[in-house]
Amino acid sequence: MIGWGITRLILLNFFILKNASVSASFSGCAGYVSIPKAVTVDSDQLKVQLFLEGSSKPTAETEVAPKSGFFHVSHDRHGPIQILLVHPEGWQFDKSSVSVIVDGESDICSTNQDIIFNFQGIKYSGFQVTGRAEENGLPMSKVSLDLVTENGDLKDSTLTGEDGSFLFNEVPAGSFIVKASYEKDGAVFSIEPSSQPILVSNDDNVLSSPFQITGLTAFGKVETKPGSGLPQVDIFVDGVKSGKTNEDGEFILANVKPGVHEILAQKAKFEFTPVNVEINSNNPTVRPIRNSF
Repeated sequence: MIGWGITRLILLNFFILKNASVSASFSGCAGYVSIPKAVTVDSDQLKVQLFLEGSSKPTAETEVAPKSGFFHVSHDRHGPIQILLVHPEGWQFDKSSVSVIVDGESDICSTNQDIIFNFQGIKYSGFQVTGRAEENGLPMSKVSLDLVTENGDLKDSTLTGEDGSFLFNEVPAGSFIVKASYEKDGAVFSIEPSSQPILVSNDDNVLSSPFQITGLTAFGKVETKPGSGLPQVDIFVDGVKSGKTNEDGEFILANVKPGVHEILAQKAKFEFTPVNVEINSNNPTVRPIRNSF
């Protein structure tokens, strides 16, 4: 009987020591987030969290190593847990969570096996494309913007706001062209660049440069007296011949740069005083030019 008692004591001590050894070696769950090298994503946006059964808050959380994808989340209690991979919306993995019953002996965490989350791609639901339109450095409102595909198909249209900015929402990934145009009271405006290509990928996109109003169509009239137009009058803008009046004395000046310009009318046997006129999107019309005597 004494011998059996000693044997039981030895066996009991053996199992105690064995279990103590297993518990001592168990420090949590580890593994890898596997992302192909050819894929460029920001692993700083990935986290691994550990939840106890029935808990809505993580007990532990860790980051994912940027190059290797390795993670280790600390835990030292037996029982059901869930390992959750937290990632940006749209990122696809073969699984986003793993349930484990930690027993200290045979489960994946206690035996130091790796938990692997395999990256499968990014599903885009849509992004934003933003930009601006300006005239002489000031915001330009009501400029028309078209978002078209490389094949010329219209995807969306919008207008700039009072602050000169515009926004396209829910743009899918792909290559697009943003085209700008502006007309007001019959005046056609020149815009540079007239279009800009943009590659929409996995982020919101801002056009590299604003659309600039670089020129506009200006209108005017030469008169001998109020209401009496004078035809065949040469019109000079800043010393450069830029137009001629029609039979009604009206003229059109194409692609005039916004700003203050000297407008001079010339015709044999007539004399005109040069006028300085500010021409811009709010004022595309030159006041009537009249014979000086």
